[in-house]
Amino acid sequence: MKNKASSTHIFWDTRKSYIYYPKIIKEIYQDFYLQNYKKFNNWIDKISTQNEKNISWWLSAPASRDERISNLFHNICILNTIKKIKNTRNKTIITVESQEINKLIKITTSNNNLDIKVSKKFNIFRKIYILFKEILILIINVYLIKIKVNNNNPKFLNILDTFQLDKQSSHSFYSDFLSKKNFKQNFTSIPTFLSYSPFKIYKLLNKNKNVYFKENLINFLDIISIVKKILFNNIVLKRNLFLGTNFNSLIKEETTTDNNLRPTISAYINYYFFKNLKKKNIELNNVISWFENQIVDKGWSLGVNNFYSEVNFIGYQAATLHPQFFNLSPTHSEYNAKVLPKQIYLVGKKYLKNRKLFTQKPVYKITKFSRYKFQNDKKKKSNILFLLSGIEHVDVHLLDIYKNLIKKYNKNKVFIKFHPILPSKKFEGIFNNEVFGNGSKIIQKSKIVITSSYTSGLYESMGYNSFTILANYSPLDNLLYKSVKKYSKRLFLCENTKEIYNMIKYLNKKNEIKIQKNNKRITKLFFNR
Repeated sequence: MKNKASSTHIFWDTRKSYIYYPKIIKEIYQDFYLQNYKKFNNWIDKISTQNEKNISWWLSAPASRDERISNLFHNICILNTIKKIKNTRNKTIITVESQEINKLIKITTSNNNLDIKVSKKFNIFRKIYILFKEILILIINVYLIKIKVNNNNPKFLNILDTFQLDKQSSHSFYSDFLSKKNFKQNFTSIPTFLSYSPFKIYKLLNKNKNVYFKENLINFLDIISIVKKILFNNIVLKRNLFLGTNFNSLIKEETTTDNNLRPTISAYINYYFFKNLKKKNIELNNVISWFENQIVDKGWSLGVNNFYSEVNFIGYQAATLHPQFFNLSPTHSEYNAKVLPKQIYLVGKKYLKNRKLFTQKPVYKITKFSRYKFQNDKKKKSNILFLLSGIEHVDVHLLDIYKNLIKKYNKNKVFIKFHPILPSKKFEGIFNNEVFGNGSKIIQKSKIVITSSYTSGLYESMGYNSFTILANYSPLDNLLYKSVKKYSKRLFLCENTKEIYNMIKYLNKKNEIKIQKNNKRITKLFFNR
């Protein structure tokens, strides 16, 4: 009887990846998502207009429209999904992270078969502890750099926005975009350290040449100002209804309880860097941003546009087509508030429609200079590659499949490539078949690539004509699949774990008689090659 009762229950853990959702939940959630994601972005755009001059808003999670750091739209989708399933006779057991969404569910629905569990509660002392810890590490790093590095203050600079990963810099990702054919000037790198580890930063200080450290211009008053802005924001929230409901409590909760403070702190550091450069009377001729319209990028853009409004300000965007990242598609308010570069360079014309989804105002250009080369392979492909994205909930699922698959197939045939921002050391286990190095070359050698829409590797795999399995991790993946399938007959969408296993088995049996040439339609449209 116990098993029979439990079989009628619906278990929905909203913290997990979309691919794990029960079928009835997934269908309702997807329908609401697809019908309303554009309305959601327009709603946020309206709130942004009301906070156009407010840096605290622009550097907050809700304003980012970035699902990697904001659960606002996800929580709204949860609420409306529950409203639709309220008439089911099944007991629905739901796990959520938000106290406010729990309250809204109880206020707006009357379902006796609903059991809600809140996985974590906000603790103001924990946030203060995290903020104190982050600021303490920042102070150590600032004064470490001030002691170790003596930045000479030149009369003028051409500066390049870079990110310092554990073992490499994003400088190399610009590739020939920085070539003499494209720019005659030499650029000075301005690194943002993704690792705040003072030990790692100390090791890197001796290796970097032609680098200007922005921490050298950050003073103690700047740090105090950052702390005040994080703890006491002055965000304006009027009665802006979304689909007839006031979600101000959700926005306040997200700005108050957000413990992922590093992107916000880094964004403020960018802003104060340009402010202090101006005070030093250092002229800037050209500024290039690694631009994905994330919080860190907004801090950079606000700094440039407020203190160097006349400079040639370019955003280089190597990001491909990821429709679930709303932030890649700017809004009217972002353009008007000058949180964008003056020109944005894309690596393929296929992305223009997506980038202009909410406004036509930004100036876009297609560049022929990028790190994507697409040389034809001269050997037959045989490897099976799991290509991870750096998105934890996606990578965890693909890792589970990889671990099971490697037991059934030749170990010398199945490989895994982690993303630089979420390396293998972040996960439990030893990955003997992990591959390192140039991701493009690794994809090129692979017969089958299992990946997600969260990485540009999806499109590289299609460009190299590998069998490409797109696992469905987003409500927009079905639409994405339909829009790009016409360019590649070797792309396959899998809705769940079982389908992924079966597709790998099916494709692995296919005997490739000819060496596959690159897919020219993909390389031309998506990579301008």
